[in-house]
Amino acid sequence: MQDGEQAPGTLGAAASAMSNEGLLRLRRIIGAPAHDGPLADDELMRLIRHISDAGFDPVPQASAGGRLAGVVWNERVLRDRDRLTSAEVPYLRHVIDGQEWPSGVSLVQYLQSAREVVLDPRSAVLLSRYLGLRQITVVRTSDDLRGPRGNGWVRVEFRIDVGRWVTVFQSDDEPLSIEQSPNRSEQQWLRRPQ
Repeated sequence: MQDGEQAPGTLGAAASAMSNEGLLRLRRIIGAPAHDGPLADDELMRLIRHISDAGFDPVPQASAGGRLAGVVWNERVLRDRDRLTSAEVPYLRHVIDGQEWPSGVSLVQYLQSAREVVLDPRSAVLLSRYLGLRQITVVRTSDDLRGPRGNGWVRVEFRIDVGRWVTVFQSDDEPLSIEQSPNRSEQQWLRRPQ
């Protein structure tokens, strides 16, 4: 066992409670029978397909905000109050403005790259609470997705209670360091980093 790894059955009481509650909720989401214990391989694959298909909420409900004001999108300059979809906001922040993906990557290609990361068997899958909300983080090396200002890892963050992705971005945080974030609690790896 490597540093930072926990042997099966050694999660703390709070994490164990989250694990049972969270895993039962995940089983309901994918239509699997309720039972205690870790997800079986077929349950994990169904969950991964569910996350891949979920995508972002398509309804324009996010404002461009100050960070995106002045960015050109769809042949117009964005203002703070412009309404965007929840896919457009991270795309504009991380691909267009942040240059984390290679130049010329379209919104459709960005979304497809996120789906590929989720479906990649090399990707790690972390169940946790982020700022108190149940979330699944899928993380993989950026490989050919890394742009001029990109980082070593791509993260897809899926919020369980809304059933959608909440962001997709690149980070230098290695998978095992994600669980050390002070904003995360009750972490459980569903698939460990390789």
